[in-house]
Amino acid sequence: MGNPACATPTSPRAAVPTSESNGTAAPSQPRGTARPSVSATITDLTDTLTSHRAIAVRCGVAVTFLDPASGAEQETIVPIGAESITIVAVELVDLDDDTLVVFLYNANHPQDGLTPARSQKRVEVHSRATGRLVLDRPVVLPGDRDAFGPWWSGVKVVGVDPRGYVALGLGSLDRDAAYVLAVRPNLKSWSKVQDHPSLTDPSIRALAVHGGVLLLSRVTETAAEVHGYDVTNGRRLWQRRFGVETVSMPRHPGCAVGHGDTFVVMGRWIPLALDVRTGRTLANVTVSTCMKTDPLKPNGAYGGSGRGGALVVMNLANGKRRWTIERERSEALRLELISVYDDRVYVTTSSGPGNLNRLVIDARTGQEIARDWDLAPVERHDGWIVAFDAARNQNVVVPA
Repeated sequence: MGNPACATPTSPRAAVPTSESNGTAAPSQPRGTARPSVSATITDLTDTLTSHRAIAVRCGVAVTFLDPASGAEQETIVPIGAESITIVAVELVDLDDDTLVVFLYNANHPQDGLTPARSQKRVEVHSRATGRLVLDRPVVLPGDRDAFGPWWSGVKVVGVDPRGYVALGLGSLDRDAAYVLAVRPNLKSWSKVQDHPSLTDPSIRALAVHGGVLLLSRVTETAAEVHGYDVTNGRRLWQRRFGVETVSMPRHPGCAVGHGDTFVVMGRWIPLALDVRTGRTLANVTVSTCMKTDPLKPNGAYGGSGRGGALVVMNLANGKRRWTIERERSEALRLELISVYDDRVYVTTSSGPGNLNRLVIDARTGQEIARDWDLAPVERHDGWIVAFDAARNQNVVVPA
């Protein structure tokens, strides 16, 4: 990859906990039995970027795609003028027949005569399929007169849409913005802005993109709101307002994810599950902590030793608790939640140094169904899975 300071992902063999091809633990007696293993293909996910279809590693300003089936390096894409830019964010966007590499950066212009040194905010988009530059233009943020000057300090990519949009959450001392950046030619960017010169003024935050909808939260001194916007044009599709009981400014939801036909929202005032298209409440319960969600089934889990104590598994379709391991028992077991995948909850327990147990619990019943897993599946992608490797104490990639 041309830079010896950048580690290249390696591809040693590693075991997975199943005889099935999907990387999930096969049901067994609680004591477990020996199970066949398959190979992990990428074991170092440092500085990697993922989309549903692709995985790549970033080295400086360069992005190199990796073959999930073997870990081998493939195409490398470098932005133009790479020697004079400062990268702010890089994102992969899957289209129907391509994956785009989106670079957000500051282009640094040196002093030239009577013109002082300055930087310009820019977006640059490359096609993986053709290797060609798709888009290269300056970015004028909401409220700014032009593209000169650095990006706001609080830039966060909150989601992408396969039609060619990247949603950004932006923040400064006196202004919030949700900015949906068009990353294909002939599409238009749009934004929503909220000025807040004082701490008691309303503020907004972009939370997630799912099903063609941008989810945005807005808080005031007396209410918490969530809004759904058409990600392609900024048209508001729905708005829901929820009263709050607090002596201080309510907080935005800590996190939100798209799951099936819903947004799963983790916030003290916002219901757990909202219909993507209408905002209708589907699970009328609030959860103030972020949770791990099952990519294949309507399960969510949170807690464990040091994270609120009790381990709670919920049905995301209706917001009801499936089962709970109470705090006292969880702390005594030193129980740690690893992942939730395909109706299975992967945890570890410990009775002391060097005595770590790896258990699989049925997400529907709370009963232990297997032990001694090697890999705990975390994310499902197109033909490959990200899983937590117990031996390496880190995530790896395995074939689906």
